[in-house]
Amino acid sequence: MDYSTIQPLAYFPLDGDGIDASGNGLNASFIDASGTYDRYGDQGAAMYFEANNMQAPVNPGGNSAFTVSSWVYWNGSTEDFREIWSWWSTSSTSKVYLGPASGSAELRFGDAWGNTGAHLPANQWTYLVTTYDGSEARIYFDGELVAINDAISFDLGTGDFYLATQGETGGEFFDGSIDEVKIYDIALPESAIQTDYEAQKTDLIAYYAFEGKANLNDGVGGYHLEDLSFDSFWTDDRLGRTEEALSVSTTGALEASGFAGYNFGDELTIMGWIKPESYSAESVTILSNIQDGNGISFRLVPGDLDIGATPSSRKLWDGGFE
Repeated sequence: MDYSTIQPLAYFPLDGDGIDASGNGLNASFIDASGTYDRYGDQGAAMYFEANNMQAPVNPGGNSAFTVSSWVYWNGSTEDFREIWSWWSTSSTSKVYLGPASGSAELRFGDAWGNTGAHLPANQWTYLVTTYDGSEARIYFDGELVAINDAISFDLGTGDFYLATQGETGGEFFDGSIDEVKIYDIALPESAIQTDYEAQKTDLIAYYAFEGKANLNDGVGGYHLEDLSFDSFWTDDRLGRTEEALSVSTTGALEASGFAGYNFGDELTIMGWIKPESYSAESVTILSNIQDGNGISFRLVPGDLDIGATPSSRKLWDGGFE
């Protein structure tokens, strides 16, 4: 079978709403969920859940095969059971769900399986896929099989599909972000899951949008910035949007300390918008990654942009970042 032609039963991009982009009209409704940064750092392109949920009229039914795929960013809270998604109906025997167990990162996959031995990574985006073919259930992280039960039976009942809560009964709310949810009425094979992951993954390490009028957070890997001198302020960006860029003076500096010891490998790409407010006869450092005298810096020198080792004497950047 050519699985590349298989269309999902429902597809929720979660770009600020519950629209089903599959064309099947199975639109979802939200309770207090809010837009957040997705894995590419785009604001409003994923949904954040804490004590809220999504409900959609999607159900393959009974003991039918299914696949649920999504991008998940779990905040690591282990105070209670957490449900990423569920089919849990009070009017049937349906108790099918996926989420971390209380006090643990170990995923539970329905009452029929329980603890799976697969531990969900915290504070990072994970491509999480679950499949069931009528007798065998599987869990995948980022295209890799991490758990399998080859003698299991699920009953989906007839109830709705829920994100971030325990179905109709509520509670056990997920704490984190979810994006790109797809539901199929077949069990996708490992090869198709790996293909989907490769097509969707990102090699971004960090992304600083400088949006939100006080946001120094990294929307991808958690390498948040800290204002070392408290000498920066929010300003208009290149499109004239109010307080959507950051200005730093010659006495200011920002640091993402989480990069200490990070191995960037042989290749590195850094992109951003900069606006110099003044020029100097000396070189000024735009950004650098230096430890114990070793590393790389990007500097603006008189008449040119220079890339190389950090000089022993340098001036700090005076201008804006976006």
